Amino acid sequence: MNGTICIDASVAAKWVLAEDDSELANSLLDQAMRDRTRLAAPPHFVAEVTSAVYRRLRLGYLVREEAIEGVRKFANLPFDLMKHVRCNVRRTRIIASPLTKRTSRFRPI
Repeated sequence: MNGTICIDASVAAKWVLAEDDSELANSLLDQAMRDRTRLAAPPHFVAEVTSAVYRRLRLGYLVREEAIEGVRKFANLPFDLMKHVRCNVRRTRIIASPLTKRTSRFRPI
């Protein structure tokens, strides 16, 4: 194993939904798997990602089958939920920054 990466929900959403920069997010996942890097996530991670899928369904960007497939895909991702968040926030932001585009002060997942 080669270290740990704390995954942000906005990056994980790109793994299961077709979004801008999904290719970049998938390359991060592929590299982590090749390097045997542990993927860690905060306790609220599951709620954030499934909420993003549900929001897309509710707004009509996904049909029911696509939403189910996205959640199924998410459930099979190799991440560990941490009881206590010990992620390095600064490092997490550095990794996630190329994958997020701020369009306003309040940014949804």
